[in-house]
Amino acid sequence: MNTKNKTGKFRIIFRFLKGNIRFFVGTLLFSVLFTACNALIPQIVKYTADHILVLDGIPDGLNVRQTLLLSALLVAASAVLSGVFNYLSKMCLAKGSENFLKSIRDTLYHHTQYLPFSWHVKHQTGEIIQRCTSDVEVIRNFVCRQLPEVFRICFLIVLYLGIMFSMNVQITLAAAAFFPVIIGYSCYFYSRIGKRFQDADEAEGALSSTVQENLTGVRVVRAFGREKYEIDRFDEKNNAYSNLWVYLGKLMSVYWASGDLITNLQVLVVMVTGVVFAVNGRITLGEFMAFISYNASLTWPVRSLGRIISDMSKAGVSMERVAYILEAEEEDAAVKCEAKSTDRNENAENIVKKKIMLWGLITVMLFLTTGLTACNEQHKIYEDGYWQYIVIGKNTYFPKNAEDREVAIVGLTEIGKEQTSLDVPRTIDGMDVTHIGYYKRSLIMEGGGNYKIESPNLERLYLHDNIKQICTNALYYFYSNNLLWEDGLFPHCFKILYCGTIPFNLTNGIPKIFIYKELYN
Repeated sequence: MNTKNKTGKFRIIFRFLKGNIRFFVGTLLFSVLFTACNALIPQIVKYTADHILVLDGIPDGLNVRQTLLLSALLVAASAVLSGVFNYLSKMCLAKGSENFLKSIRDTLYHHTQYLPFSWHVKHQTGEIIQRCTSDVEVIRNFVCRQLPEVFRICFLIVLYLGIMFSMNVQITLAAAAFFPVIIGYSCYFYSRIGKRFQDADEAEGALSSTVQENLTGVRVVRAFGREKYEIDRFDEKNNAYSNLWVYLGKLMSVYWASGDLITNLQVLVVMVTGVVFAVNGRITLGEFMAFISYNASLTWPVRSLGRIISDMSKAGVSMERVAYILEAEEEDAAVKCEAKSTDRNENAENIVKKKIMLWGLITVMLFLTTGLTACNEQHKIYEDGYWQYIVIGKNTYFPKNAEDREVAIVGLTEIGKEQTSLDVPRTIDGMDVTHIGYYKRSLIMEGGGNYKIESPNLERLYLHDNIKQICTNALYYFYSNNLLWEDGLFPHCFKILYCGTIPFNLTNGIPKIFIYKELYN
């Protein structure tokens, strides 16, 4: 399988980063803040050593112990902020990397479904699987781990070198002189490791194909007595694969050994130079401590930068191998359109079924809601002057039409409760007032209860001859402990005064309602 088209090498990265940019931007932002907080700690130590321990520059109102405690708290605060930003950076990176990896896998799976049969015949199954698994994981590691780490290391180098240059140029140049050496030998190994890794990757694919073919056709191999031939063929490919990785291991050993030598040499040069400058008074003790801290913080990131550069060869090869599958031409448009049409029809049928089920569920819920509401329906309470009232039918609970409407007084407004004497109107809004109090219909609460007219001040209630019915429970608030005075007055002198005969129904119960016609006028 050749990898001829290299133009799509990095294009697949930008293709699958769409929709995940915000996570990677958040990763870079929090990485910058994490690095800045780490850079602040040596400065606090430097100030403490130079101005407090050596020069005795203690701020007014503080002693040595308090000043050291303050410095320790600042270091702890910087460490805590550094940990928080590091956590946020890792969280954003995890979300972005998993979404990125899922997009690649989904696209590869979908694309291979539409590749022509002739393409699958020309390429070994094991190699296709290896490209869709191992190579995809290498790309994920490069994009989601190595690239953000390269950005963080570059920012760290620029920031730390800037701070170091501000303290002493000579020591900084001595430390920075080793960086080109590290980057140079990393680039050298980049070119050599890349080719060897590609060979090892292809050998792994060939080995996987051999194993897959033998496992699938094991009965055929036994039937024709080809066991020894297949074993020899497997040993040949396995030995080739092992030898390639042994050679790669030797290259990596030389790479890491030379890296250790250069790194330790850099630390030695910076330390010796710093001691000489500190003894001669060219730098302070705090600056020497800051240099040691910054150099230690730079050594391993710069070294890991070289490792990442060397690993980029693997990512480049993997991107080419995955891009080869993605750029392979799919089957004829007619066949593809037919498959897509079938998928669309199936999806349309599923959508119709889901809509039917949804509307059926909505209809059932509306039916149940309407039924329960009707069974527990209550009148709307209106207000007019002193009165609260409801509209009822002349012989039914609810009016059937505009002519079949009457009014039942069911309460008093706030102004009405302040009155000591009230005259029930004959009509309200053009409707006859025929009931004092009314019952509530409900299936949830047995009997439904009754509307209650409450007033702490009312003493006389004047009625007219339109009243058809008075519900004693409606005036229950005016009765005290079900007791009556002999003269018919209730305990707080409440009287119902009625004009005319008594055509209406008095609800049976105790206490009874006493009518005082002679006092009406």
